[in-house]
Amino acid sequence: MAGNISDEDIQQNILKHLYKINSRDDDAFLSCEIFKEELSLDRADLYRNIDTLKQKGFIDMGNNPGLTGYSIKLSEKGMDTFENPKFTREEIEKAYKTFKIYAEEVTNASYDTYTKSLAAFLNYCKNNEVLEFVIFKFNLIERDFEKWYDNFLNSKMHAHTLPLDEDEKISIIYKFLNEINSGKIKISEFVKSAYKISGKTEKTINKFNQSIFLHFVKGIDIRLKKLMSKIESVPEKTETDEKEVIKKEELPKISKIEVIDSDSVTSKRRLENFEKDNKVVIYPSEVIDGDALSRKLSKNSYNMDNLENALLKLSEELRNDNKSVAAISAVFLLSRNIDSSDLLETQKLLNEAVSAEPCLKDKFKDIAMASSIEVANTGIIKGILALF
Repeated sequence: MAGNISDEDIQQNILKHLYKINSRDDDAFLSCEIFKEELSLDRADLYRNIDTLKQKGFIDMGNNPGLTGYSIKLSEKGMDTFENPKFTREEIEKAYKTFKIYAEEVTNASYDTYTKSLAAFLNYCKNNEVLEFVIFKFNLIERDFEKWYDNFLNSKMHAHTLPLDEDEKISIIYKFLNEINSGKIKISEFVKSAYKISGKTEKTINKFNQSIFLHFVKGIDIRLKKLMSKIESVPEKTETDEKEVIKKEELPKISKIEVIDSDSVTSKRRLENFEKDNKVVIYPSEVIDGDALSRKLSKNSYNMDNLENALLKLSEELRNDNKSVAAISAVFLLSRNIDSSDLLETQKLLNEAVSAEPCLKDKFKDIAMASSIEVANTGIIKGILALF
């Protein structure tokens, strides 16, 4: 292992560099020697990881007389990992919601808290796999940032102008935000030079957000939605599918419902009323989650609303008290998924929140104890009780 870099990181860096080249020229083979210098690798580390990537089928090896030593390029499988990442809809949706929360933290920050909020935002963009994938492609766009920045401030022709190409615009702004985060560029100095607004005030921050930051948020927002649409897209119905639908519609209705995991007397009573409804058709092959169904039919659905509002209120309290963004994000996502049947995901969010802010354990308990019997079987209440 080279220094503190793991083999997995070495392999990812090799694949990313290959993609940068092969996305432009899929026939280009690169000499392995270039990675020794770029990644500061020993020969043994380099070739061990290249052999691993070859065994996994991510790269092809060739013999190019113009190159020294091994020559490699991405295989079809390797290229596919960048073009068609294997993210689930839930992963993308969670990344999208959390991205928006971090972005909102930046836009609502004061001048004094802006640097901290921006750092947390960029840290999430770099460490979340979905965001890292989306932004990685923009990092491949070659544009001299310093030259653009100088033109932005000084050239009358280009003054106050972001690139017209949307991908190039996102790439430039991302580099810009990282320059600010590193301390190389001061927001107050930039806004004063570009827009003639002086002082370390909210007016300075608002102008920067409006002119620069929100363009980046909008661009990533669109890309995440496009990525999700690819996952959500379904093939057109075939003739066979239509026949299956017709066949199902002809099945007789039955009067019995199999109830899963329902120990609530109230829920069972609602299901009995549901069975008597002559507008409802239940097919023999169907098994219904009684708890989920009873919640949807409940005339007392305000109890679910109360649970949602309690979690939303808690997330607002955390925000007002300047608590961890990770905790705020987790609680907010819980409030948006009160009907979720994914207990593992719910427990994960609860654990993330408590890990970031231990005081939330007691607050979650208070919410659970104040909840009515109608919501006793929800994943959130079960998850909270599992904390104790």
